[in-house]
Amino acid sequence: MLLPALNKARDNAKSSQCLNHLRQLGTIAQLYTADNGDYFPYGALSGGHPRYHVVLYETMKMEKERSNLFFCPVDPGLTRDTITGLFNNSRVSYGYNSRYLSNAKTTQARQPSRTVLLADSAIDILSSASPGGYCRVNAWSNTNDAYPALRHNFRATLLRIDGHVDFLGPASRTYPEYYQVFLLGSRYTTPNQWTLNGEKE
Repeated sequence: MLLPALNKARDNAKSSQCLNHLRQLGTIAQLYTADNGDYFPYGALSGGHPRYHVVLYETMKMEKERSNLFFCPVDPGLTRDTITGLFNNSRVSYGYNSRYLSNAKTTQARQPSRTVLLADSAIDILSSASPGGYCRVNAWSNTNDAYPALRHNFRATLLRIDGHVDFLGPASRTYPEYYQVFLLGSRYTTPNQWTLNGEKE
């Protein structure tokens, strides 16, 4: 009886650590927007812009070891590479809602407490490959992006635009990998938690 209790306590501690990482990244993101005319960072390399994790990293002028903020302690990618290697290859644990937030203004968000800024992300979740994190996250199939990852007892950790963090899980645990794809709504559904106005594209 003791071992399951210890495992649960350990898992809860890792989930709390993950939430704390997102909370700190939320603070850094707010510092960035405050210094950049209330604009969110770009999420892609187009136009020579760095990816979001590099922007936030440079915003705080972090020491290299501080980049662990970008990693969930239960991300399976951590077993395959170093934090520095994963960071440099954009395989961080938390994906940025880049489709809708890249170079948008914070004032455009109608429901900042619902709109996702960052989320646990996993790429290739429907393949046989072990899913690791990725720097962008979407609500639908895209070979270049990732889905919300259910790393914490069938739940994903989320950072909202207003800076608060929470968990969200699918309606069914029978086939969670199929439900998590549309966990926060898709580009075709209203309401959803991706777009700045909370509505479909």
